[in-house]
Amino acid sequence: MNKSENKPVSKIVKGNIVVDVWLNESKTEGGELVSIPNITLKRCYRDKKTNQPKSTTNYRPQDIPNIECAIAQLKECLTSMNIKFQ
Repeated sequence: MNKSENKPVSKIVKGNIVVDVWLNESKTEGGELVSIPNITLKRCYRDKKTNQPKSTTNYRPQDIPNIECAIAQLKECLTSMNIKFQ
């Protein structure tokens, strides 16, 4: 596997919220190769002691507006990729 295969197909950044869309390939029972999206949502911050960038999947109430914006953009992204969701 080369490095380009380890990158998300889409990255959405809204403030300190980052959403990555990954495509995992899988075969159906009929043998057809399909791409299945996998989505990660994280909050980025800088560690106060080490000043190193970090991320978490824990959110604060003040993160909600950025999460909402990122999810709205995610829906547009998935629609443009012809990925159905409900």
